[in-house]
Amino acid sequence: MPFNISILRMPPENTNSVLVDNGVDAVIFDPWGSAKDLESLLRGRGLTLRSIYATHGHYDHLTIIPKIKIPWYLNHADLPLIKWSNPILFMHGFGTIDAKKNPPINIVPGEIEIIGLKCEVIHTPGHSAGSVCFYFPTEKTLISGDTLFRNTIGRMDLPGSSEPAMRKSIRNMRERDFPDDTLVIPGHGRTGKFSDLKKENNFLQSW
Repeated sequence: MPFNISILRMPPENTNSVLVDNGVDAVIFDPWGSAKDLESLLRGRGLTLRSIYATHGHYDHLTIIPKIKIPWYLNHADLPLIKWSNPILFMHGFGTIDAKKNPPINIVPGEIEIIGLKCEVIHTPGHSAGSVCFYFPTEKTLISGDTLFRNTIGRMDLPGSSEPAMRKSIRNMRERDFPDDTLVIPGHGRTGKFSDLKKENNFLQSW
């Protein structure tokens, strides 16, 4: 069965949401934008959204969750960020997340399967306590959230962030030595091959 991995830059463009589908079922990582726009896109492609995965708990990776009630996954170290995110979600017209009525399923490090695809969940605290990356080895794709960008790393001045934890996470990513042709999809900005990051990202080189 063929799988498709596509980057959605839904308006207003900000977060790189990632849609993974097999032609029938789909999941989305770091959903940004309106639920109506996403639902329209899914109808146009003939896809059914089965679950939502968040690399971390900041509001700009969670905007459809108040409107679409399907299973969603978040590392529970980031549960406090839901309360922090809700006022911002509300201010921008996305609604708020009721973590009691619609609680996230804890996503923990290790190997999982997502609509038939093998995926490794990598815990990468630093930008937030519960930040994770999703690595699809067969597809050579790394969804790095706000941990690792093409030429920099995530902010460390937000709730739950930690520079010592980030340093450890970046070293972990470097030591994993992903194949050079692995596509890295960050939470924002340009994508690139892992070989590009090794050349352009000073943090990945030196930390």
